[in-house]
Amino acid sequence: MSGAKLKTLVIAALVLLNLFFAALIAQAKISETAQYRATETKLAQVLGQSGISVVCRIPVAARFRAYDLQRDAYAEARFAATLLGECAETETDGAARFENDSGAIEFGTSGEFDARLRGWTVARGTERATAEKLLKKLKIDYTAITEYTESGYATLYAGLDFGGAVVNAGVAFEFADGELMRVSGRKIFRADETGGAEYYDAATLLTAFAAAVARGDFRCTEVRAVTVAYRARSDAFPGANLEPGLAVTADTGRWFINAADGTAEPAE
Repeated sequence: MSGAKLKTLVIAALVLLNLFFAALIAQAKISETAQYRATETKLAQVLGQSGISVVCRIPVAARFRAYDLQRDAYAEARFAATLLGECAETETDGAARFENDSGAIEFGTSGEFDARLRGWTVARGTERATAEKLLKKLKIDYTAITEYTESGYATLYAGLDFGGAVVNAGVAFEFADGELMRVSGRKIFRADETGGAEYYDAATLLTAFAAAVARGDFRCTEVRAVTVAYRARSDAFPGANLEPGLAVTADTGRWFINAADGTAEPAE
C-alpha cells in the first residue's frame, strides 16, 4: 500500500473517530436535557400542589458559589478619579475619602460608597440616560433601573448584577432641581470564591419554597421568574460576602431562597 493511501485511510479513521465521540457527547447532552426537563415538570407539579402555577423556566442545573468581598484601595482610587477627576485622598478608621471641587466620595469599610456631588447640571428628562452613562463609565454591571419621581425630585435605582442579581445591593442616583446631587450604593471591586460550603440544589430549594407557601408563611399563586441570585451580607470587612441562592419573582412579590439552608425571605 502506498504512503498516500495509508495517509488517506488514517485521516478517514480519525474523522470517523471524531464523529463517534461527537455523537456520544450529543447523546449525553440530549439525555441531560431530557433529565432537566423532567425535573422541571416534576417541580411544576410539586408547586401546583401548593396552588402555585409556573410560567417560566427553572434553572435546575444551577451551581451555587459563595464569594468573599474584599476592599481594593487602588480600584477605589480609580473609581473616584473616573467619577470626579483628579482629587485629594484622606483615610479615617479604614474608610477612604476623595474630594475636589466637583464633590466628594467616601468608601466605607463595608465596601459601599457615597458620592455627594456639586454643580452636576442635568437636563430635565435625561436622568435615565445620565444614570446609564455613568454606570457604563464606572463599569458597574446592573440588572435593571427602577425610577421614582416626585415634584422635581427623581431617584433611579440600578440593581447590582454579579452573574445573577444581588437582591439587596445596587446604585442609587438622586436628582433634584436639574442637578445630579448624589450617587451611592455598592460596587464589587474584588470577590474571591470560597470553598467548603455545601448547598442545596435548585429543585430542593423550590420544594422548600412550595412548602412555605403551603404553610401560609407567605402568599403566592404564580411564579413568573426563577434565577440564580446573591445576597450581600455583613456590615463590615473582613467578613462581607455574597450568599448564593435563587430569586423567585411571583405575582405577589419577590423572594430570595438561601441555597445554604433553604430559607426564603423577601428580596429587598
